[in-house]
Amino acid sequence: MGTSYHRDMVIEDGRPPTTTFMDYLIPTAHDVLMIEEIFHIGTGSPFTALGIKGVGESGTVFSPAAIGTGVADAIGVYVDRHEVSPSRVRELVQ
Repeated sequence: MGTSYHRDMVIEDGRPPTTTFMDYLIPTAHDVLMIEEIFHIGTGSPFTALGIKGVGESGTVFSPAAIGTGVADAIGVYVDRHEVSPSRVRELVQ
């Protein structure tokens, strides 16, 4: 029957030769092309006054809220600001 290709899937004799993940080899450093030069091309944002863009802040935006929620759960009161210093926590408890 032979080998036929459907997009990136190989079919040999009517069956795929790779039926489980155990049939795939894990890529190593020898399988990756050597990168000789890296270029960074930046463009300013037309939507902000200074042309700046955000980079990766989405992972840190929720941290203060998570801390405030943890403090609220621990002391049993509603925390309405991100300030959770010892004096603020004492004030909330009283």
